[in-house]
Amino acid sequence: MKARIGFLVLAGLLLVGCRRREEKPAAPAGGMPAGHGSMASRKPSVVQVPDAIKERWKAGRFSVLDTSTKKTATFTAKLGQDTPVPGTGLSLKLEALLPDFTMGDGVITSKSDKLANPAAKASISDGKAECFNGWLFSMFPEAHPFEHPRYQIRLVEFVSEGAH
Repeated sequence: MKARIGFLVLAGLLLVGCRRREEKPAAPAGGMPAGHGSMASRKPSVVQVPDAIKERWKAGRFSVLDTSTKKTATFTAKLGQDTPVPGTGLSLKLEALLPDFTMGDGVITSKSDKLANPAAKASISDGKAECFNGWLFSMFPEAHPFEHPRYQIRLVEFVSEGAH
């Protein structure tokens, strides 16, 4: 009898525990770390790139996958320049590089100069029409990705001042 009561109490506690877990809010979309959820409902943030980061990081290396042929190419885009994306008819303009992306209180910046959460602000155009303007994350490429019926463009790494 005591064993039966103990079992019922244990089963009741497990049931309550499971219900509590179901009540927790859903994890942020796209596998992003806390604080990087959907930006659709938020007002635009100001991008602040610290001077030390501007001096160190001058370009980004990207990969482009042609999903129809499964061929991948890499290319380097310099800050502030329109760069043709090889073999696509697309161009990418790199607007900002943040090695340790963070956002809060209406500001997007870098917590440090370490490559802890590298992100590149880029605009991508197909001819004269802009088809993407947002952040590409090297560690979280599925978060806010560039969406195109044929091509995937991903941030691979940052290129520093002296690198080629």
